[in-house]
Formats: sequence, structure tokens, C-alpha cells
Amino acid sequence: MRGNYQPVCLYSFPNYPDGSLRTGVNQLARFLLAYVNQGIYGGARILEADTIRLMLTRQNATRPHQGLCWATLSHEGHPHWFHDGSDPGIRTSMSFRPSDGVGVIVFINRTDVDLKKFNDRLFREAARF
Repeated sequence: MRGNYQPVCLYSFPNYPDGSLRTGVNQLARFLLAYVNQGIYGGARILEADTIRLMLTRQNATRPHQGLCWATLSHEGHPHWFHDGSDPGIRTSMSFRPSDGVGVIVFINRTDVDLKKFNDRLFREAARF
């Protein structure tokens, strides 16, 4: 360990699809845009609108703020859907507001950071445009 940094090996979950998604922010943003646009990306339908609706329907059997793979939070009174995850040495978060179509994706090479503050700041900055 050097300073506050600890090297970690190449890590992956053997129980796909629970983990092992390897992507970059630009690629993941395309997927997020499909959610924002009711399943359409680049003029092509990649997810059925009913699939989007079902995944973003609150599932009271789990928690009232939980959909399928997505959960809801609120930032300054604006609800948004999010999905996050982590592995040793990395945290990720993807969220979007259905009200205005703004999406936020954060990848960070640390596990000891709460990504909510990054998401909140990016949503605030997006409101300026």
C-alpha cells in the first residue's frame, strides 16, 4: 500500500450477469439514452417501450422506491432513477431524470467515496444549460 492507495488485482464476478460488465462511460451513455428515449437510440429501437415501463415501475414487493434494476432518489425535489455498483477499487453510478431527460454517469477508481454528491453536482450543473 502506498499512501492512501492500495493496488488491487484484476477482479471480476464469476456469476454473470451479476457483475463483469466492462464498458466505458461513452458506451454506457448510449444505453442510458435508450432509457431516456423510451427504448430508442440513434433512431433504432433497442428496447421495447413496455420493457422500459416495466423496469421503471416501482416494485412494492421489494421496497417502494425500487424498480427492476433501478431505484429512485430525489435531488432538489426532482426524482430520478439510478443504478450503482462497485468492485474492489471502483464505484459506478448511472442515473437520469425522466422529467427533463438529463442523465449522469460517474465512474471512479475508489471504493470509499459516496457518489451521491457527484451525481447531485452534475444534475445541478446540467440545470444551468
